[in-house]
Amino acid sequence: MRDLSVSNIHTYYVVAGNTPVLVHNCGGSLTVHKWAAEEPGGVPHFSAEVVADSGATRHTELLGGTGAPASVRDFDPVGMTLIESRTIRIPDAAGAMTFQKRAVMRGRAGSYNVITNSCVTHCMNVAAAGGVGSVGVRDFASNFGWSYKDLRR
Repeated sequence: MRDLSVSNIHTYYVVAGNTPVLVHNCGGSLTVHKWAAEEPGGVPHFSAEVVADSGATRHTELLGGTGAPASVRDFDPVGMTLIESRTIRIPDAAGAMTFQKRAVMRGRAGSYNVITNSCVTHCMNVAAAGGVGSVGVRDFASNFGWSYKDLRR
C-alpha cells in the first residue's frame, strides 16, 4: 500500500492493473502549535491545526485547569505568544477535522487532567483521528521532533 498525494488536484484517476480507478486526495497536514505559558514557570499550551489538501482548515484547543471542567473550542490566539509550530502529513485530514468539529460541538470535555485530558491529549486525539498512530505521549512528541520534556517546558 502506498500513500499518494497529488498537489493541486483533488480527484484523479490511477490505473490498477488494466482498470482506471477514480481516487480522492483526502490527506493534509497537522500542525501542532506550542504557545508560551500564561504564568512564569507554567507549562506551555498546545493547539491543533488541520489543513486538508483541499484547502479546508480547522484549528482547535482544549482549555481547562487541574480539577476544573475542560472544554474544546475553535482556537483563539488573543493574548497568546507562539513559541514554535511543527507540521506533519496526515493521511485522513477529513477524519481529523470531523473529530475537531464534534469536539467543539460538544464543548465540554470532562474534567481537565494534565496526563489524560489536556491540550496535549487533545492534539494526540486529533492526530489519531487523522490516521497518525501514536502509542503514547512520547511517541506523539517524537512524531513532531520533540521530546517528552518539550511538552512540559
